[in-house]
Amino acid sequence: MIARVRHKTPEVGPMPRIEDASSTDGLVRLHVASRLQNLPMEARFPIAGAPASHAEDANDRQQPLMLWYAIEPAVIEHPERAIALAIESKIPKLRRLIARRLAEEIERTPSLIDDLLKAGIRHVDGCEDIVRGLSEALRGLSRAAKPRQRTGRSCERP
Repeated sequence: MIARVRHKTPEVGPMPRIEDASSTDGLVRLHVASRLQNLPMEARFPIAGAPASHAEDANDRQQPLMLWYAIEPAVIEHPERAIALAIESKIPKLRRLIARRLAEEIERTPSLIDDLLKAGIRHVDGCEDIVRGLSEALRGLSRAAKPRQRTGRSCERP
């Protein structure tokens, strides 16, 4: 006779709240970022914006990637929210990864790059990170459509 073992599903705990995402405690923000993966796609960006606005997490080993793992599946599904987060984020790695993911869709949806560039050239602080992300995604690609949003402007401050 084979005994059937029932495994308990682990206790998930409370869902992250926007108030916790704005915490001054880095561990609380990290916990929020780790829990974002359990939320529906459309609910991730409003909460992810708060921890992404903390510049002190820019050099953290875990926080930028934890935020990225939470929003990556939603970037293509909600590109306008992803672009807004890339522009507002104070975490360069997150800006770069969002730009890279959007650029990976250049053959299917080239307008995403136009929208990203249009938003990015107005915000000098994140412009270089956005360009780096685009560059990483396009490396090795022999042909890509030219973006409609082409200006003589650079990422340098006026």
